[in-house]
Amino acid sequence: MTSGGTTVPLVVVGVGGNALSPPGGSQSIEDERKAVTAVARELASLARTGQRLLIVHGNGPQAGRLLEAEQPETALDAIVAQTQGELGYLIGEAVDAELGADSTVALITRVLVD
Repeated sequence: MTSGGTTVPLVVVGVGGNALSPPGGSQSIEDERKAVTAVARELASLARTGQRLLIVHGNGPQAGRLLEAEQPETALDAIVAQTQGELGYLIGEAVDAELGADSTVALITRVLVD
């Protein structure tokens, strides 16, 4: 993407699932929101410098927690999609709140691992 004839850098930021729900933590949604808010502050500060951000995140602890809570017949791919959507929403909401704008988009992806 260009702005005024110059290319605007794209910064890829990876946020681990454990950063949002650390081992040994309460694993509550309230604590997860607090962690997301702290991450969003840092992401927003990058965005304010003119960087375009591509934020990717893990969701291992979140998927594991949901898998334990669900019936055994719940498909792992659906659980992964649920937690991807949840985290994408929470991160987008928090970054938008920090920036005072509706500027984020959350996408769910599918990857086949062989």
